[in-house]
Amino acid sequence: MKLPVRIDLIGGWSDQPLWKHRAAVVNAAVGWDGQYPITIKDGKVTSLVEGIGTGLGISSIIQAGLILDKNRNADYVADVLDWEEKQGTRGGWQDQIGGIEPGLKLLTSNDHKKIEIHSIEHPITDYLVLFDTGLRRPAKTIGDKVRELFGTRKFDSVLKRNVADASRVTEMTGEEFAQVCIEGWERLNRLVDMDMPCPNLGMGHKLCGAGGGGYGVYFVEPLDREEVIMGLTQLGIWAKIPNILKGVLYE
Repeated sequence: MKLPVRIDLIGGWSDQPLWKHRAAVVNAAVGWDGQYPITIKDGKVTSLVEGIGTGLGISSIIQAGLILDKNRNADYVADVLDWEEKQGTRGGWQDQIGGIEPGLKLLTSNDHKKIEIHSIEHPITDYLVLFDTGLRRPAKTIGDKVRELFGTRKFDSVLKRNVADASRVTEMTGEEFAQVCIEGWERLNRLVDMDMPCPNLGMGHKLCGAGGGGYGVYFVEPLDREEVIMGLTQLGIWAKIPNILKGVLYE
């Protein structure tokens, strides 16, 4: 079995069962240098992405892959949530869906049980540059800080705004979509410092996950992406145009 990773664009944290309101997340399944970064064979897992807290949803995607490897009809979302709870990481449901289901998508739910998957075709995919700060930190470190904020007025206000923006991205231009992603990330960062040191390039950036890892995306005008990648590479920062995968991703 081969699986991709996922990048989270907006709405992250609303996939947590602690969130008692409507959830909406936009994310995408992404390949790795033309190959799949996670391989499962004979019950053994290998990954080309090393380190903890990459922000790419790897642990949840691996677990979902293992579940599907045994039973293609399994409810992999519920099973991974159960596994996350037992592991103590208390993750949400966007990671496993983001890696298992193809392409760019809007994920919505009112109860964290029934999750609607809406495939999206959007020009935002031409604005993305995937990069790696090279820094790592356990996702749970950031997660515990954020979970302390659930139910507070400020956090609820920020997340409701991000959910509302995620829900209407299909109505936006590429520039508008990029801007709400950047602003949503900045609003969260004002409550919990999730960011990592990054050069100020393009329209702005956000990390791919909730803040545990060092992988992120810059939002860049399509014709400027190669120039931005060259600039990042000269600074010693790995960067590429992400390969957003379409079609069935697991074998």
